[in-house]
Order: sequence, then structure tokens, then C-alpha cells
Amino acid sequence: MYAALDQVLAETGMAPELLSVDQRPAGTAVVWLSTDLADPVQALVGNATCGSTPFVVHPDTGKLVRRLTVDAVERWNTGLLVSRLRREHGGAATPALVGSLGRSGRLAVDTSGVPSLLTAAIFPRDLHPEKSALAPDRVRRIARVLLAVAGGTDDRFHRMRESGNVFSIERAVAVGPSGSSEKQIRAKARVLITEADEDRHLIELLQHDRYPAAVWDA
Repeated sequence: MYAALDQVLAETGMAPELLSVDQRPAGTAVVWLSTDLADPVQALVGNATCGSTPFVVHPDTGKLVRRLTVDAVERWNTGLLVSRLRREHGGAATPALVGSLGRSGRLAVDTSGVPSLLTAAIFPRDLHPEKSALAPDRVRRIARVLLAVAGGTDDRFHRMRESGNVFSIERAVAVGPSGSSEKQIRAKARVLITEADEDRHLIELLQHDRYPAAVWDA
């Protein structure tokens, strides 16, 4: 039988935070968890270390929440879900994952949590300014827009390596037990890089106030 998600959340002390569970095709589920966090920049910084349940903006409510994407294989494995929610160490990356990274320098593997993460820099080294000179309110606006973008996906999110520095933001996607073949990793990598390029163009527009502030601060 499938692992009961509410039971897993109870084991990790997160049951009171459960907002809802959305069922997806092929046995995937998306779990929404409430949070008191209101600062989008802090959320992006928090995502740099959380991995399992990243902060995003809920697509319906517009509030900051945590999202847990559970694939079909994980729903059979209560122990794995508990490990994810407790942010236990993920162990070494699979050979297929390492061999699929290529030589662009934009992709990396983070094995500090469960599951491993595949990440892509939004600003590659050759496009990375030495310093971020953006005002805090503009950084906050960019952070909220990216968190809203991530709220519309099931497994991808953004994280900020250096607090307040938008040029340190990267895209990330979890690599679960049912998505670790070389073919699947290569597909995820292609999508991740394409979306990271789209994120960069969006940030560049928001840097120069080409969109009204009222649109993003509502």
C-alpha cells in the first residue's frame, strides 16, 4: 500500500503545517505546507540549504509556503519520505547523474540532502558581475517573482547562495529514485538550463524597472 503522507508528516512533527495534497498523474503528489515566513529573500536563502521542501509562492493564495513533491516510487517508501523531511544526508550522487553534467560549468550536483539536487546557475561565470548593487526592495521584488514562478511547477525551485545577491540565484530540481537514469537526468538538465536562461532575462528586466512595481508587490 502507498505510504500515508499524513502519517509521515506526523512522524516528523510537520502534520500541523499540512495545507493540502494535490494528486498528479502516475501516482505523483504535491504536498503544500504552511509557513510563517514572509520575506521572499529569506525564503530563497533558506532554499539554498533545505532541498527537500523548498519555499515557493502558492499559485492560488499568493502566500509563501513549502512544497514537497512526492513521486510514485517515494509513496511506497515511508522511510525515504521521513529522511527527506528530516533533511538527512543524501549520500553520493549516482554515476549516471555525474556523467550527464557536461562541460558547460553551469550544472552541479548537491548531495547534502535527500534527494540529491541538480542545479543550474542563472548567471554563468561569464555573465556574473562582481557585485550586486541592487536596492533591497528591488531584490525583494525579484525574489518574490521567482518564488511565484516556482510555485507553478511540481519539482523545480530557486535558491540564493549569497543573501541579497541576485546573481547567486540558481535553479534546482530534485533527482528522486524514479528519475535517476541517464536519459532522465539529461532531460531534466536541458529543461533546467532553458528555464535558467528565461530567469536571467526576467531578472534583467526587473533590474531596470521595466515592469511596474505594483504588479509584483501586490
